[in-house]
Amino acid sequence: MDLQWLIPGWAWPLLLIAAVACWAWARRTYARTVPEPPPTARRWLVGLRTAAYVLALVAIARPLLIHLESVQEPALVAVVVEDSGSMALRDQPDRPDRWRQAWAVAGRIDSVLAGREGGVQVETLRGNGHLPLIG
Repeated sequence: MDLQWLIPGWAWPLLLIAAVACWAWARRTYARTVPEPPPTARRWLVGLRTAAYVLALVAIARPLLIHLESVQEPALVAVVVEDSGSMALRDQPDRPDRWRQAWAVAGRIDSVLAGREGGVQVETLRGNGHLPLIG
């Protein structure tokens, strides 16, 4: 895990000055309170109010906790063969129709990618763009 701050470096002294100013303001406010709180209570009140201001200043500094994790997921290739009426046509009388040719190409893609390192998974689907895909 890594902690990073999104505030620029030049703003840190300004935040420190703001924190000291918040402490001084809280101390002055409780010193002028009527009736004056007991010294122990005043220290607690000043400390709590200063802590609230410091937390607000930390929020302004925008801390970012980064947790990088390596996840191995197998590659997935989707081959979608169109299943419309034009795919039933034959380009030449002695050749199979376009759909069978496209399905054969999809099978070759599957065999080529199956030999790749890392195990590429091929999902061959058919559809015409109007109905849900068929696996």
